[in-house]
Amino acid sequence: SIPVVVCSLPSTTQMVARLGINACLAKPILPQQLVEHLRPHPAAKTILIIDDDMGVVQLVQRTLENHHPQVVVQRAYDGRQACEMMKTAAPDLILLDLVMPVMSGFEVITTMKADAQLRDIPIILLTATKYIHSDNEARGDLYIHQDGGLRPTEVLKLLASITQTVNGWNG
Repeated sequence: SIPVVVCSLPSTTQMVARLGINACLAKPILPQQLVEHLRPHPAAKTILIIDDDMGVVQLVQRTLENHHPQVVVQRAYDGRQACEMMKTAAPDLILLDLVMPVMSGFEVITTMKADAQLRDIPIILLTATKYIHSDNEARGDLYIHQDGGLRPTEVLKLLASITQTVNGWNG
């Protein structure tokens, strides 16, 4: 028999609302999608990209520099580094990966929401997975899909983040 893990979580729309974030972009991120999601934030002068994938950070930074040359781009490669940077100087907008080593994006969000100086900074998620929800919005089944499949380590990271999030919601 094949073991099956079913994780029932809210849809992307519900996650965005529940986590108190502004939007969610699935990787691979298209430059035009990123530009479109930045449109509601014209006053953002400093943008912090938080992702452990250097290639994603470089792609996002190039897109920002090409379309918003006046914006100062900051980079952090894990959540702990990002939180330290934010204590020094809070950015105007954050582009955040959820699944990272050291400190996950979920933990970054929790840390920010607990800090009066950081809680109102807009957050746009950069996620390596696509959240495909059922038509039954109230039930909100979550199917995780990534082109090319998921490696075992990615599955374990996702399960750890999902478990942590569910525990946070129920705690």
